Amino acid sequence: MYWATGTTLLGNALLMALWLSLPLLAGISLAGLLGGYLQGLFGLSDPGSLLAPKLVAAGIVLALFSTWMLSLTCGYWGSLWVAAGAWVHAR
Repeated sequence: MYWATGTTLLGNALLMALWLSLPLLAGISLAGLLGGYLQGLFGLSDPGSLLAPKLVAAGIVLALFSTWMLSLTCGYWGSLWVAAGAWVHAR
């Protein structure tokens, strides 16, 4: 019983981490790919020149998706607290 609950909790937490990190990872990856393409196109070889576009992309993604990420996190924690009460009373 406890192992099933623990694996369900762990699986849900990992899935939540995936959903929360996906927009940020996608935005930074796209900025890196586009910056790498432009570096190759213009013949630049400085890897430090991609830092600023990646940071800007991360800021834009966070500005666009922060409300969605916050509502997803609050929903997850709310369901976790409701389920925790049921687990405590089940003992």
